[in-house]
Amino acid sequence: MKRKYIVGVLLETALIFVAVQATFAQTPSQPHSPNNPLPQWVIDNARNRAKFEPRTRPPASNASTAVSRKAPRRRAENEGPTAAETKEMLRPPSMYLTTYKNFLKDKDHGIFRLFPDKGCDKGFTVTVESLEKCNGAIPVRGGGSLFSFRLRKNYSRAPDFWDVHFIDGNIVGGNDSVQMIIAETDVADIRAITGKHAIFKSLSKYEPRSTKAEIKKQSVDLERGVELDRKRLSNQVPPKPDHVFAARVIAYFEKGPIEFFSAGRGLDLRLAFQVVGTEADGSLVILWKEVKRNLPRKKLSE
Repeated sequence: MKRKYIVGVLLETALIFVAVQATFAQTPSQPHSPNNPLPQWVIDNARNRAKFEPRTRPPASNASTAVSRKAPRRRAENEGPTAAETKEMLRPPSMYLTTYKNFLKDKDHGIFRLFPDKGCDKGFTVTVESLEKCNGAIPVRGGGSLFSFRLRKNYSRAPDFWDVHFIDGNIVGGNDSVQMIIAETDVADIRAITGKHAIFKSLSKYEPRSTKAEIKKQSVDLERGVELDRKRLSNQVPPKPDHVFAARVIAYFEKGPIEFFSAGRGLDLRLAFQVVGTEADGSLVILWKEVKRNLPRKKLSE
């Protein structure tokens, strides 16, 4: 009797095991046998999972093997010109580059365009007149009215980078920390003047100062005109054509580490320049040549 009971238990256990195996062996991905159907709860779970997974799974890429390329960003109309476009706006007309191409072959010779300062970078323009005046203004400091003989460019992020400023109808030299002394010569063509001209000897005798307060005082005196060797020295001249001007530019290092904004500093230059053209927009085209360069490497004392 006991032996029959044990055999019965073993047989019942074996049947349960077979049933369970059959249940787990049948999945929604495998064919079902009509004689051995899946339990309803398995079918229901599979159906619910099929509805839920698309909501949580990230969408498949339609071009997973293709290289993704971004379309070039279109510039907004009010974003302003690019650096290349700005440089082109400051460039002298090509006719001058052709006319003076032989002169410009020398590395110490150059040409630049100077626009009248309209005050368009001084703040907000709020009147109709100011908006019309500043329409198309070049988006650099001074609006193209500044130029540095030391850096040989029209604009820079360095403070006091410029040497000349075209403002109120005059070419004005220097700023708070840069001195520029100008004198008119008796030469009508810049190609004929050299560093041996007597005017440069007179400019060399001028004693520049080394503090901003003294530079400011000298600037006031130069604006009125200073006589030296019976020659008139100034810091501003009218843009007269067919006149060559001689100039001296002094730019000492600012107080502090020499490396700080040192570009174009520690210099004492002698140069000549001449206005060779006036454009319809009032801008000047100017030729220039450097004839001497000293490196005093002095610092402003305040």
